[in-house]
Amino acid sequence: MRLRVFRAEKGDCLLASDDKKRHILIDGGMKRAFAAHVAPFLGRMRKRKEKLDLVYVSHVDQDHISGVLKMMDDEIEWRVHDFQKKSGNAAHKKPTVPRPPKVRSIWHNAFHEQLGKNSGPIEDMLAATATVLSGDESEKGQDLSESLRNLAASNREAIRL
Repeated sequence: MRLRVFRAEKGDCLLASDDKKRHILIDGGMKRAFAAHVAPFLGRMRKRKEKLDLVYVSHVDQDHISGVLKMMDDEIEWRVHDFQKKSGNAAHKKPTVPRPPKVRSIWHNAFHEQLGKNSGPIEDMLAATATVLSGDESEKGQDLSESLRNLAASNREAIRL
């Protein structure tokens, strides 16, 4: 088993691979770091016809999920291009991003799945608490406010994925 650690800006982004060319992408780091450091590597995997057997997002904080969302957006851009070309639009421009490998499966712990029917009220409470804490000028209050805001926003990203 090999473990490749990518620059993720914040959070994590790892690729576990075995000798049978099975690959697991673990988290995606931040979007900008993913585009610069991970996407080119994954694009080369696609050219070698290798797949991601599993994309695993450990939790839905932005520093773990936004790179994975970038990868999915890149694939959508390529699929639109493929459709345009097949439909006879020869002028459609090829995407400038590397095409990611095919993904066989995705696992992630979404906020909603963890909290069930209580997710809506808890998300509302987190957003309201973040707003109240944003008035606290202390560093600790600002950090907590940002953390709660990010947690509430992460729910939206988990639904997108």
